[in-house]
Amino acid sequence: LIAVVFKPQLFFNNFNDQSDKFIMDDSSTEVERAGEVENMIEGAETPTRTLPNGSTSEGSTYHSIIDSKSPSPTQVKIYVFGTEGKKAQSMFRTGHLDRFGSGRIEYVLEQRDNDCKHSGATALQDAFSCLAMDSIHNQECSYDQMTLNYPTCKSMLTNDEFCADNRYDARGYYSSALADKAYLPLGPRYDAWEAFGVLMNQNVPIMPASQRKYAFNAIYSLSTNEGRAVLEEVIQKEGGSLSSFVQISPEWVKNPNSAANPLADTRTYVQVLLGSIFTFAPAGHNFECFRLYEAVEAGSIPVISIDKDYREHRCKDSLSHWTNSPIIIVESWDEVIPTLQRMLEHPEELDKRQADLRAWYEKYMRSAVENFESFLLS
Repeated sequence: LIAVVFKPQLFFNNFNDQSDKFIMDDSSTEVERAGEVENMIEGAETPTRTLPNGSTSEGSTYHSIIDSKSPSPTQVKIYVFGTEGKKAQSMFRTGHLDRFGSGRIEYVLEQRDNDCKHSGATALQDAFSCLAMDSIHNQECSYDQMTLNYPTCKSMLTNDEFCADNRYDARGYYSSALADKAYLPLGPRYDAWEAFGVLMNQNVPIMPASQRKYAFNAIYSLSTNEGRAVLEEVIQKEGGSLSSFVQISPEWVKNPNSAANPLADTRTYVQVLLGSIFTFAPAGHNFECFRLYEAVEAGSIPVISIDKDYREHRCKDSLSHWTNSPIIIVESWDEVIPTLQRMLEHPEELDKRQADLRAWYEKYMRSAVENFESFLLS
């Protein structure tokens, strides 16, 4: 385990008191487990935000307002088999389909057994639109079984990080080689989004980039991609020149909140995102990762490497939706520290990039979800 917090201070003069509000619980004004995250600015006015549970509170302006004159939404039943794919199905569990959607669909999630058997009661409901969704890790429900038992439903596969199965109508993890398939972005992982929700009980602003404590954070395990070791070496050699929050462990742990996990727990992780200008997002099994979405939600700018591994990955062009966004893209991790050093010399440009990224993200997610809605209703 590497757990290092570099603390050279960054000084910026640009101040923006119109920042969105976020929250940090009274009992945790500092991150005690792996380095302090300073209390954020207090006292700014708070716009309305949609909470992860779908209700509204003071905070952001992300929630959509459905015109009372709009036609009633179409109910779509989502059949989910087992719990193996729960994390990769987070968009269905966090309210993001409603948050970014048009209001055309009312999603009804129904958890079913792993074996994807079809009951008579379910058959009566299949006259309505439905989606049968399974994880590639579920060995008890094959594509043939699922489509046989749910013949009127569209099909979707999650967790297919290497684009190994092209039979389903829709998928998580994009590939330009499977561009004829409907695609739904990962979005923030449900447990991270729950941590955001807990943190929304009190007001702490989403700070302008130029006022954040850490220039960057790097919180990851090495075991999911060999290229992550390259970034680790770069951080060890050059990262000390910047204020940062760094935790790197040898092995990935499934539950980030278990005692076996040497990295930051979910709540600490979210707090670190809120305090970081940039978030390093090295590829795991796939280049698309929850961290991209979680960073943007927290106002932190993701940094990715589009290198040979990316170009040769089985999920071809997996981040093509992101390559024209205001995130930071390097061709090699060797470039990352000099790139950030140059950018940190221009705090106003950092704040503009942060704001542009938030606007891009809102537009992108709305477009992606509305395309998915059209697929479900077609």
